[in-house]
Parts: sequence; structure tokens; C-alpha cells
Amino acid sequence: MGIVALVMALGSLLALLIARRRPGELHLASPAVLALGVLAIGLMLWRDRRHADTRLALPFVLTVHAVVLAQIWFGRGLQGSTMLALPGILVLAGAFCSGRQFAGLTGLNLVAVVLIFVLHPSETSAPDLAWLRLLASLLLLGGTALMVGIVSRDFKRQVAATQREVLAARQAQALAEHRGAHDALTGLLNRNQGQRQGEALLAVAAAQQTRCAVLHVDLREFRFVNDSLGPEAGDQVLQRAAAALRDVLDETTPLVRFGSDEFLAVFNTTGGDQALTQLAQGLLARLAMPWSFHGMEICSEASIGIAVFPEDGGNLQRLIRQAQAANRVARQAVGQGSGPAYRLADAARHRAGGEPLGPAP
Repeated sequence: MGIVALVMALGSLLALLIARRRPGELHLASPAVLALGVLAIGLMLWRDRRHADTRLALPFVLTVHAVVLAQIWFGRGLQGSTMLALPGILVLAGAFCSGRQFAGLTGLNLVAVVLIFVLHPSETSAPDLAWLRLLASLLLLGGTALMVGIVSRDFKRQVAATQREVLAARQAQALAEHRGAHDALTGLLNRNQGQRQGEALLAVAAAQQTRCAVLHVDLREFRFVNDSLGPEAGDQVLQRAAAALRDVLDETTPLVRFGSDEFLAVFNTTGGDQALTQLAQGLLARLAMPWSFHGMEICSEASIGIAVFPEDGGNLQRLIRQAQAANRVARQAVGQGSGPAYRLADAARHRAGGEPLGPAP
């Protein structure tokens, strides 16, 4: 921005020097300076399309203004047709400059006209007509500035209102897309969106020949809490479970509300079964942390089943079934008091029906 303004200022200075030494060639300098301004606008648009018009407007308008004033001064003063360019500059400033910049440029135009009237040699030959030209010039500029200011203000208000409407529409669209892909209560991905992201993650893992885990969480006491304490307590159980998943798992992991009291997570894993076991233990400990509901202490108990790609299945649906089967065995083991609340699916230890035979080593 500073370089562009400097180039345009130097162009204006060049025009003034040419006008002073060789007035007859000013018509060649002015288009050259204006071409620099147009080129600068093109460069700024290419670099930053959103803010180029606002950042470049003032230096460009000032450059055009300097060229026009040079034409007026080294020409016929207020008697020349170049005076008609000053209202055009005000129109340009009203369209692209701020209100303060427009007011400052209007004042600069009025002062310049008065100075030209006082100092220009052509204005001393016929004083009566000179005063009329001054009055006409001031009225022309003042009237133009007033009309342009009113129109520009209304136009900018309409543009701002349109921008607000467009922003509101985009926000509404983004909200609708978010609601279409997320569970309203927990903020996690819904089942359809979760399956799409999980399948995409498995496709990447298959291409890179890496391992991927599917973790299935079932809240064992949710229905009891929801039925005995009401939907408010049940909602808090689900929200706290979602928060526990976010805390324990990586923020890039697709987290899914898979059912009324079921959750699913799909993530890359580089560790072995021991690392997955530690992850399940940490998640269960986080879920089991007590919390208070209207003076009553509540602990959320859960069971976890884990299946691993590619050992336990080559697609997401197969892995989900394996993780659910492992979760059922874990839940049964907890009910019988014979095992932990988590289980890893192991394809080599499954029956033909797909049920795990026992706890993972």
C-alpha cells in the first residue's frame, strides 16, 4: 500500500514538473499518471481482492486530483474546461472514500478554487467576470458535494444492509449445515456424518497402510438416570459423556453420537493393544467422575468395545459390528463381576458368529 501511494505521488510530481517546464506536454504526463493509478489498482486487486478498493481509493483520487489541479493551474485557470473534472473527482471520492475523506477532499477543492482565483494571472484581467466564475465554481462544487454526499451515504447504507443480509444468510446456511451434521444436544457428529468421516479416515488408513481404531461407548446407567431423575439429568449425562470423549481423544477425532446412549469414535492408532487398553481405562475413569445433580451425586458407568482396522475388518460397518460385539461381552463381564468394562475385538479369537471369546490379552 505504501509503495503504491509513493509511486502515484511521484507520478503526480512528474506531471507537475512537466507542466512547469513544458506546459504543452502536460497532456502526455496526465494519462501516464492515471495509467499508473489503474495499474496500481490492478495489482492491489490481485494481491488482496477484499480490501483493495478501500485501501487504494484515497491515494488514487488524490493523484487524479493533483493532475487535474496542475492542468487547471498551468492552463486557463477557472476559465478552462478542466474545471469540470473537479465534480467528477468528487463523484469518484463519494463512491470509494470514507465520509471524512470525502469531506476533506471537498474542502481541498474549495480552497484550491479560491487560491487559483486569487493567484492565477488570467483571473486579474476581468475582475467582474472572475468573481462570477468563482461564485459559479464554488456553487458547482458545493452542490455536487452535497448531492454526492447524500447519494453516497444512502448507497453505502444500502450496501451495508445488503452485506448484513448476505452475512446473515451465510450464517443461517452454516448453522443449517452444522445442525444437519451434528447432534443438537451434545454437539458431536450425528450418525450419518460420523459414518462419512469414519469411512474417509479408513480410506486414508488403507492407502497409507496404517492402523485405525473404532471405539464404541455404551452408557450403562443412562436409562436408569433418565427414567428415575428425568430428562434433564439424562441430558446432562449425555453432555458430560461427550465432554469426556473430547477431553480424552484428540480434537481431530470424529466423535459420533451413535444412538440414544451410545457413542462412537474413529481414530488413527500407532500403538498396540496396550495403548488402546490404556485409552479405554482413561476414558472410563473420566466418565466415572462423580457430579452433582440437585444435591445428588451421580456417577456415569460405561462399557467400551474396540475394533482395529485392518485386523478386525476391512470396512467401517464391519468394524462397528465388531466393536459392538466386544462391548456386549464387556458389559456381560461387568454384570457377572468377571472382567473389566472394556474389551478389544480380536478376529483370530472370534467364533463364526462374530462374538469375542474372551478378554484380550
